[in-house]
Amino acid sequence: MDEKEFAAVLVNELVDNIPVDSRLFLSENGLDPDNLDDADEIWKTFVRYNVDGGGIKSSIVYKYWISLPESSMLFNRKELISEVSKLKDLECYKNFSTECPVTFKAGSFIDSEKCHGNGDCPFMTLTKELKWHKAHYRMAKILLETSKRLLIENEDGSKNGNLNDIVSGLFLKYKDCDHKSELTTAELLTLFEDIKGYGNPPKVITWMLSEMSSPVHNLNHWEMLDYHQLNPVDTHVNRLMERFGFLEKNEINSANINLKLNELYPDEPRKVDFALYRLGAEMEQNICGKEPKCDLCKEKFPKIFNNCPFLKH
Repeated sequence: MDEKEFAAVLVNELVDNIPVDSRLFLSENGLDPDNLDDADEIWKTFVRYNVDGGGIKSSIVYKYWISLPESSMLFNRKELISEVSKLKDLECYKNFSTECPVTFKAGSFIDSEKCHGNGDCPFMTLTKELKWHKAHYRMAKILLETSKRLLIENEDGSKNGNLNDIVSGLFLKYKDCDHKSELTTAELLTLFEDIKGYGNPPKVITWMLSEMSSPVHNLNHWEMLDYHQLNPVDTHVNRLMERFGFLEKNEINSANINLKLNELYPDEPRKVDFALYRLGAEMEQNICGKEPKCDLCKEKFPKIFNNCPFLKH
């Protein structure tokens, strides 16, 4: 069995035979999946994916996410936009993810006396709201920075504070161009460049856009985006791309993985990405982690086990 055939087995066993409905996932996390054109819902969805993409387990996100008050900046985009706008003349406004001097550790702010806003800053509020998150201060800065770039400074996003408007505006910009989906998606991803903590391309954003636009997750919210650019590579995908021999260890990076996924399953490369994630992630099948559980794989997925390139070597 060649690598494309093995990729097809992974997709069949881990995606096609185990349906995913992100609408249920979203609704379980305090979002209205049937009202994603609403600016408040799209903001909550955006923040929800950022928080989850920060590495915390979904069960913990769920526990704290839906119990936050509606006045929370995490929920209320208008309040956050207002607070961020007040900082326009401060040094930190250049880039919150790099210019903010304050951090947070073991329940206390560090270097708060260096705050450009003298402690009166939405970063402080967001950090307290995210106190249960292991990367809360980094996530707070990312939310400030993305709010500024998307909902304050972006011509389309600033109309209603809505990511939908940004996507629609980009498609309008390229509507008469060849390859408009590719151009739109590429420019959309550049809006998140230079934000510390995202990576390039930004994993947490590609994850959100991929789920929101992917038949893998049954949402198709932005189906006009070029999904070939939206493979949300993470540590599990990195590990299994090497373990299954799809790439050599020195070839593992987001660009190479994206190309390889498109080569392995050109019709829907995100299906391979999701299959690898599902096989390795603790919150999913938890089979092919750092220490592979081959006996469990043999029991649950005999087709994968019997054709596994890792075992054959």
